[in-house]
Amino acid sequence: MKKSKSATVAVARAKPPRNETSIPAAVAEAFGNLPPREARAFEVLSAGGTIVAAAAAAGVVRQTVHEWLLPGGALAGAIDVWKKSLADNARTRLLILGQQATTTIANAIRNGDTRAALAVVKSMGLLAAPPTGESLHQTTATLKRDQAARALRQTADEQRHRDFAAAVANDDWLPDDDPIPDEPAPPSGDAENPIPADEPLLDGHTKDPT
Repeated sequence: MKKSKSATVAVARAKPPRNETSIPAAVAEAFGNLPPREARAFEVLSAGGTIVAAAAAAGVVRQTVHEWLLPGGALAGAIDVWKKSLADNARTRLLILGQQATTTIANAIRNGDTRAALAVVKSMGLLAAPPTGESLHQTTATLKRDQAARALRQTADEQRHRDFAAAVANDDWLPDDDPIPDEPAPPSGDAENPIPADEPLLDGHTKDPT
């Protein structure tokens, strides 16, 4: 037997059972600030209902509910507050369960449950071999070796500096600043007996008087 459309809408508009005392103050405040239709949609959505059911409860189309859920809208803000409240509540419950779990493990170990004790010891890494490092003798030898290497590097650097300073102080490798002297003119006779201009030279030519 198929349900009538009016019956379906009536079911969708019905508010889900809620424990009002368990609603956080922030969620109650956000819910109280909603317009009536958005508040009915919030009731359906926060109970796990669909967009279609929320639209039917609010008496609007689905597109309107989608617009209410856009960032910045009142319904979207209320949904965000509600989701944050759920996350905070879940974290609190997990912390409580963790405390109960550790209490249960402690009681089991006190009662002689070796499996529980072994599981706890393994999870804490207490059975792993402790890390081993160098012995005192090895550490001292490494330190001395590093110091000797640093001393050698320092000595080599100082020697390079001395060699460079000595090379700069020695100017033998620098170029001579004195100008190159002009080559002397070829001799045309001695100063006391110059060759006459009309006297023939060895090759039969006479000296040019100019």
